[in-house]
Amino acid sequence: MSYRLLTPDEIIRLGHELEEYRHWEQVRDFVLTLYGPDAYQVEISVLSVYNDETYNERANIIVTDQQGNRLTYDFSLPWWASFEIAPEQREEFLKYDEGDVSSAYMLGTDVSEALEAFCTEKLGIEFLEDVGGSLEPITSTYLIETPPAISHSNVYVEE
Repeated sequence: MSYRLLTPDEIIRLGHELEEYRHWEQVRDFVLTLYGPDAYQVEISVLSVYNDETYNERANIIVTDQQGNRLTYDFSLPWWASFEIAPEQREEFLKYDEGDVSSAYMLGTDVSEALEAFCTEKLGIEFLEDVGGSLEPITSTYLIETPPAISHSNVYVEE
């Protein structure tokens, strides 16, 4: 087997690909934890707003199954077990759920705070109380079972 040095552009591209792969892993973990194994595709729209020298964000997350049917949170999964959510709260939430993470306040403050913290941990989204303005969100789509391609899966270095 022969080896060659990667060009600087290839090294930079590989770094971006690995970062995207790690982000995909986090998205996949987030979705499977909250929506379950039927999740096939996720679309995440994030609206960033400059606020006091930092950017805060608001997220809309739409998860679908392989047939394109929209999935809602699967409250039977272990992540949800630590919360006491009344059946009426679930029903009310599911009536109005459009994918906006901030609408979880309908499930209780503890659920809303935990969900936002989980979004921050897994997706890197920092939330804002009230988002003003009419900025366009940045939208990313991921296939849960299809990782992004990595151009050089093995890189060797001299010892």
